[in-house]
Amino acid sequence: MWASLSDRYVLKLGEALHITMNKRIASILAVLAFTVPGATATDRLNRALQLSEPVTLNEASGEAKETNLVTCTNCSEEENMVLNALQERGIKDKYALAVIMGNIRQESKFDSKVCEGGRRTGYHGCHHGGFGLIQFTSAHRYLGLGKYARDHQMDPDHIETQIQYVFTEREWRAAERGFMQEGQSVGFYMNHAYTWLGWGIHGSRTHYSNQYASKFQ
Repeated sequence: MWASLSDRYVLKLGEALHITMNKRIASILAVLAFTVPGATATDRLNRALQLSEPVTLNEASGEAKETNLVTCTNCSEEENMVLNALQERGIKDKYALAVIMGNIRQESKFDSKVCEGGRRTGYHGCHHGGFGLIQFTSAHRYLGLGKYARDHQMDPDHIETQIQYVFTEREWRAAERGFMQEGQSVGFYMNHAYTWLGWGIHGSRTHYSNQYASKFQ
């Protein structure tokens, strides 16, 4: 079969695989395009296979998996940090992601140093109401953030700390399974967001969620 392929066709095939599959697979086909005196296409294929490292299915599909990630080109650095962390957690549905993001925007506008009322006090300066990304309000949540930061030698004001801490909370874990269900409505995910946050005022959560859903790619 390989002997009937022209060098030009093999090179084009190699370029296509370079984009869609795996660079090491592509390198095998690229070798086939070089002319070696007295060597047949089969000889060149065998030589390429000898030079190439083994390729696993996971490695070959890695680049394709990355293309399936939801992205937001018009989002801030903080918003994208949260979006990426949620997807690494296993939440893939764009409406689930949009609802979580919309709720965080309602709570803090993604300001990890904000105290309830809009003052940017930092963790140690916020003595009343909620604090941070999701407005940690109850004692066990606010103090839990501080303890998590101390235990892991992190800063409670930093967004990375708060994102990691959220994933350890029992309230998040109670809602996470619902967020991981794909193909549901904004209303479905909003119910699980309430399980997570238990807000007193709905505000613009649904509006923000729909905005994110329209921006996601």
